[in-house]
Amino acid sequence: MNYLKFDLGKLKAGKIVKVTLFGSAVNVRLLNSSNMYNYEHGHGYDSIGDLATKSLIEIRVPDNDHWFVVVDAKGLGKVEGKIDASVKVE
Repeated sequence: MNYLKFDLGKLKAGKIVKVTLFGSAVNVRLLNSSNMYNYEHGHGYDSIGDLATKSLIEIRVPDNDHWFVVVDAKGLGKVEGKIDASVKVE
C-alpha cells in the first residue's frame, strides 16, 4: 500500500498538527509509535482522523508521545492523481 508518513517526533498534548493536502480526498491519520508499528505491519491500530475532503486538516495531539501522520487512500478505491501533503506542528 502506498502512503505518506511524517515522523513528528515527541509532541506534547495540546499541540495542533496541520495537514495540507494536494489532490484527491484521502485518509489523514495521527498515530502514536505503537499504533504506527501496527499500521505498517497490518495489525489493528487506533488513530485520530479519517477521510479528509478539504485541503487543511487540524488535529489536536491528545497525549505526550511520539507521533506520526499517515496520509493514504486505504479503502477509498482508485484515487485520481498523486497523493501529496505537507505537515506543520503548532
